[in-house]
Amino acid sequence: MAATERDQPPTALKAPGALRALTAAALALPGLMASHGVAAEDSNEATLNYHHYAEGERDLEGRTYKSLNLRPIEVDSLALAVRNTLADRWRFALNYTQDTWSGATPVLSVPQAAINEQIVSGASAPLAYLTDSKHRPVDVDPDSFDGQKFKTAEDARLVHLMASASPETRRQVDGRLDYGWDRASLGVGGGVSEEPDYHSGFLNVGGTFDFNQKRTTLAWGSSYTVSNINASLDANAAADWGAYLGYIRESRGHNTLFGQRHDVGATLSVTHIIDKNSLIEAGMGYTRSSGFLENPYKATMLAFDDPNQFVDASGLRTVQLRGVLEQRPGSRDQFNWNVRYVDYIAPLDAALHADYRFYHDDWGINAHTINLSWHQPLGGGWMLVPGTRYYSQSRADFYAPYFLFNQEYPAMPGPIFPGVPRPLDFSKLARRDFSSDARLSGFGSIGGELAVSREFSKGAKLEIGADYSVHAGSLKLGGGGEKSFADVDSYVVYATLAMDLSAPALAGVLPHADGETADAGKAPLRLRRAPAGVQWDHLLAAEGDMEVGYHFNYDMRGNGIQHGGRRAGDTEIITSACEDTLCSLTPRDSDTHVSTVDFMLGLSPRATMILSADYVNHDIALRDLDVDVQDALGIIPPPRVSYTRSAGGLGDVSLHFLYGLVEASGHEVHAGLGFSAPTGSVEKRLAGSRDFSAYDSQLGSGTWDFHPSLTYSGELLRFAWGTQLSGIKRMEASNDAGYRLGDQFQATTWGSVRLTDWLSASIRGQYTNQGGVHGRFDAHAAPQVTGTRLVGAETQEVFEYVDTPSAIYGPMDSTDSTGGQSWDVGFGVNAVVPSGLLRGNRVSVEWLEPVADHFNGYQLERQGSLQLRWDLPL
Repeated sequence: MAATERDQPPTALKAPGALRALTAAALALPGLMASHGVAAEDSNEATLNYHHYAEGERDLEGRTYKSLNLRPIEVDSLALAVRNTLADRWRFALNYTQDTWSGATPVLSVPQAAINEQIVSGASAPLAYLTDSKHRPVDVDPDSFDGQKFKTAEDARLVHLMASASPETRRQVDGRLDYGWDRASLGVGGGVSEEPDYHSGFLNVGGTFDFNQKRTTLAWGSSYTVSNINASLDANAAADWGAYLGYIRESRGHNTLFGQRHDVGATLSVTHIIDKNSLIEAGMGYTRSSGFLENPYKATMLAFDDPNQFVDASGLRTVQLRGVLEQRPGSRDQFNWNVRYVDYIAPLDAALHADYRFYHDDWGINAHTINLSWHQPLGGGWMLVPGTRYYSQSRADFYAPYFLFNQEYPAMPGPIFPGVPRPLDFSKLARRDFSSDARLSGFGSIGGELAVSREFSKGAKLEIGADYSVHAGSLKLGGGGEKSFADVDSYVVYATLAMDLSAPALAGVLPHADGETADAGKAPLRLRRAPAGVQWDHLLAAEGDMEVGYHFNYDMRGNGIQHGGRRAGDTEIITSACEDTLCSLTPRDSDTHVSTVDFMLGLSPRATMILSADYVNHDIALRDLDVDVQDALGIIPPPRVSYTRSAGGLGDVSLHFLYGLVEASGHEVHAGLGFSAPTGSVEKRLAGSRDFSAYDSQLGSGTWDFHPSLTYSGELLRFAWGTQLSGIKRMEASNDAGYRLGDQFQATTWGSVRLTDWLSASIRGQYTNQGGVHGRFDAHAAPQVTGTRLVGAETQEVFEYVDTPSAIYGPMDSTDSTGGQSWDVGFGVNAVVPSGLLRGNRVSVEWLEPVADHFNGYQLERQGSLQLRWDLPL
């Protein structure tokens, strides 16, 4: 799900330089990026961006998300970008993006009358509805029969049928290399995007040309993308797949649809600086898409009103329903035109950005987008950017909430099974393309945003913002949009940290002989740095010093289940690893990625404050336990929940204070006191279920925690060493989900040797004692059959909501299989960039190899952990 596009605020709008301010504001435009004199300098930066997107609940006509075990869509995104100059004319860009989404989305839409008929009949899915003599859907009161007919009421409402999928994570890596001449540039790039069911690779080439004394820039670009789809059809198991039999085959026990699509695009734009206060940009683009363009998770309801059916005295007609996978044309030609105007208003020391975009494709969609934003400096490096946005589109030619055919149900010849719809003969349908994806409907949206940023004098900039929008058919330009059943609202909150790698503050940073850094003209700093996997290892030298750090931890598990310190087989796992029940699944492997951003501020030569935030992503692959063993034990496995489980998003946020206790020749001791806030979610659930995902798959602790530490470091000649004791103490009895993680104690010792003036190697030992989970997930209300009742001539089951514990499918769901002891040895290298624009930056890499484990219960064997760290002094 793409985040909302947004103008970037200008980096400087100071009164003395209106042209400089205007140009800086314009650098966010594709046509001007790296095209003017200041662009080459401003392109040397690193940015870290976090987005959280969430939708509100849709109107499901009296049914709530909670009663249906649904949650609205949420998307958490993390993006890291580095742009730097390699030589005088060479520049490169490297980007990494990761987003994880979860929640329920509309699969198809049906008349509400069909849902009411389903409830009355007790059918497992909506199979038919009734209409009056004017073909209007009606509801029938089953208790109103007067001997001749039932009472009816017209019901024109529509409703979405929702479905949840397991949380999924998409990861994208792309890069670009540009070469610049005095008045032109040329660049090539490419990348890959991976998610469980969609794999893309893309290439692009583009360039710029300046003329009119560099007041005008012509920019062009072209791209090619190939995407492979392999989507499990389990969520649409009840739909008719007849149109896609050539695309479907079995894969790992699932009916899977395989498809491929190709996208070729081109863009052309012209940007012109009108005067010192304003510029204008105009551009156009074209994209040709071909191949499998359908969304394999979207279905459409086809309705058949047989004109020859028998109609009794009541005049009621039966319309038969059949859900099918949507079908779209095999190609799509897309055109867009845009114009952008930026005006610096000197009396207000501010800039106005105005954008308009028109889009047209051969599917019948015409769309208009208007963006307005105001960029207002507030002094002291602060910037305030309010904005508003309006969007409107017409519907695609083949879109409808459902499709009504005035014909008999076109069944394929073959046997008839009671209660099972016969396969459709698609060759007898009057149309070939149909979709009920509301994103192809006619609608409008209006939104507003507010962003606040602060630019620090040492080359760092922090921006936070929020965006809220409403999507509704009634907002469509000219009217005629979709009905209100498809309306939805959404919001985005984000934070961006940008670091200018060519900032003047770094010009005086020089490497010291022991691999540390010092300011030019000052005494060398006697700071010692531990390997990449050690946190809170050093103080800043002086009051007002600042440092930004990025730490990436990649933890891998697999190669079988261990019980204590030995390997466990399937029979033992089935019978012993799931508390008072029998296991049906077990983890095959798991990966955990944690990205941590640290902001350090020197309070005094002996005191440092650290603010940290985590972005966490968990991926667990599951497998069936040995089927022969299950059969021998007489086990009937529960319905399969998911073969993969993923969760991602913002983790816990922490604040730490480090204080120097001892500083002698070659030795230093400091203590740390930290507290973490429970900002990470602890209520991640399985798709379409109220059952929680595994304890290890949650994003935070859910409790306020205390983090003490004590660190010693020393050095002599080319050698350095250190020891750290640290712990985590949970400060609450339980979190909002009903449990509490165990306390943790960790001890680590390291030594390093300087290999060159800028490179050192390290070895480290680590012991960890992690307590098990206390309590367990709260019970949740689940429907259970408690009896039957007679409705008209039908007997229906009566359901009541009963508190039900979260299900245990395998050892990953049991509190007995959490915590334990582990021993590791780490090997790493630390480097300080000795020269160039990145001079003074510190890069550390470490691999932690497991030596021994003694787990509580049954857990995946640990395979190792990769630690990466990048520190940037400001």
